[in-house]
Amino acid sequence: MNDVDMAYVGTKLARAIITSMNKPLPPDLKFLDDPKRIAEDLRLQEIRQAGFSRARLTEAERLVQQGSLIEETARGNIIAAEGDEEALQMHRSQLAHGLALQGRYGEAAQHHPDEAMRADYVRIADAIQRPDDEKCDCPDDETDTLTITPRFSERTVMSVRHGGAVQLVTCRKCGHTNARPARSRLLVQSAAMNQNLAMAKGQSERGRIPDAVALKKPDAGT
Repeated sequence: MNDVDMAYVGTKLARAIITSMNKPLPPDLKFLDDPKRIAEDLRLQEIRQAGFSRARLTEAERLVQQGSLIEETARGNIIAAEGDEEALQMHRSQLAHGLALQGRYGEAAQHHPDEAMRADYVRIADAIQRPDDEKCDCPDDETDTLTITPRFSERTVMSVRHGGAVQLVTCRKCGHTNARPARSRLLVQSAAMNQNLAMAKGQSERGRIPDAVALKKPDAGT
């Protein structure tokens, strides 16, 4: 039996257990009948399993494993809290967080009770689907020797489409967002900011990187 067959049997078994209790399939478990979700789960499972053979996880493996555990816990809590609306709201927030950590932002938007969080998850889901080379037309701020890109790495997000963790790159001028691997200039500037922040907090003995180094004009745009 291959992985697809095993996943199909597993979801059908879970559905059978629920329906044998003479209860309709809860909205939070409708994914058990979704072939697209099964295929997505297999891709995430490959990432989880890849980390089992190493002591040090990649960023993607850490996010997926943490999110999977949170999702599993939240789904169990949702079933147990049936009828308690206040508890259900909390567990649905937890479920959305677990799904988001795994890169399943569209699903997370369906479950989170807070409108602002739902909108943010949709924003990230849309950014992940954009071509990696898509960016806004906002120009850099420049002097004779320095250039500051208006785009910055807002946070690291998991992308099933990319098969790993990518940067949520946002323009501070127009708000355009794309989720993609960081290009060289963003990597240099992000590393400089992280090192300088760690030094300021007393967490690093490495020297501060001058702005003139981090922001010097590159050969190519970001």
